[in-house]
Amino acid sequence: MEYISDAQPGSTLLIQKSEPETIAFQLESILRTAPLSKTTNGVRIKTWPSPAASTASDIHFEDIIMDNVANPIVLDQEYCPWNQCKKEIPSKIKISNVSFKNIRGTSSTPVAVKIACAKGLPCERVEMTDIDLKYSGNQGPVTSQCSNVHPTITRVPKPLACFTKS
Repeated sequence: MEYISDAQPGSTLLIQKSEPETIAFQLESILRTAPLSKTTNGVRIKTWPSPAASTASDIHFEDIIMDNVANPIVLDQEYCPWNQCKKEIPSKIKISNVSFKNIRGTSSTPVAVKIACAKGLPCERVEMTDIDLKYSGNQGPVTSQCSNVHPTITRVPKPLACFTKS
């Protein structure tokens, strides 16, 4: 994936590791110059909790404009829709070398950046550079929620800077 443009309302730019897959994989993906308008999610990486060891690495999102996008930046290592996962089984999918660069625009949700990594296998080498997202609603200021990650932060406003709880 080198270039995607003109995502339509409701679409998402998504990289997903699904539970049934048990083989290791390495992505060398760069998503560049993608305008997103009124989508449910912006750029997103999600993996299901799984007992199978695997990796997802070298994933880069660059030069993306968000226009009233819900959940603009999401990295979710313990994705579990509709409570159909075994929560006692931790994720064994290693996520590393991920970057979010020059992402700007507006978020329709107060939480513009969410990076949720597994406690037993924290994300490594996550980089956030030149992130400028404003909240377009009235439910408070723009924020970030992060766990089990210590990203490298460059030119990112404090509310989006992903100060972690772990």
